[in-house]
Amino acid sequence: MDVLWDSVQDLDDSKHWEDRNVRGKDVKMPSFWTFIWKRQSEEVVLQAMADKYGNLYGIRQFGKTVIICSKPDIISLVFSKEFTSFTNRRNMNLDSDPLFSNMLQVVMDDQWKRLRAIVSPTFSTGKLRKMRPLIDDCLQTMINNLNKLSNDESNRGHVVDMKRVFGAYTMEVIIQVAFGTKVDALIDEIKFKTTDIYCKQNV
Repeated sequence: MDVLWDSVQDLDDSKHWEDRNVRGKDVKMPSFWTFIWKRQSEEVVLQAMADKYGNLYGIRQFGKTVIICSKPDIISLVFSKEFTSFTNRRNMNLDSDPLFSNMLQVVMDDQWKRLRAIVSPTFSTGKLRKMRPLIDDCLQTMINNLNKLSNDESNRGHVVDMKRVFGAYTMEVIIQVAFGTKVDALIDEIKFKTTDIYCKQNV
């Protein structure tokens, strides 16, 4: 589910949404406390709102009007065919940080276009096709590790820490695609921890 940020900041929200043929007059965003006290993730809240208000509706958030869209055709149009018309996202005011202020997600206008032109060739169709076998190989490693963990005799409850498994998978993909090195991040992590414990015990 993606959020399309609208830069217009009209005070009359009902007129604003009516002019754009977007449902927004009766839409109410859950309070901030919903995320804290009920511990509901943003994805769960947005899915509930989509079920209630539809796949395209508007809200006001942090003083700005926001269009929330979960229609695949519109999302594809915005982020692919018409991406040059949607260069800017929310202003994060990160100018004081030289690293984060130059991330593709936060830069604007000409700087965004410059960085996009640099990054785009890396993810061309041809290069993505070359990455596919490497990613599939990492996926197979993850499946094998998942089977080992779930069938481990010491794991009586057959409980698997999926965050750790997917974290290892992500690390493997990055290392293999970016650096051309084959690793088993999950097994190497266990070996590293065992070695670290052994070294500490013998210090």
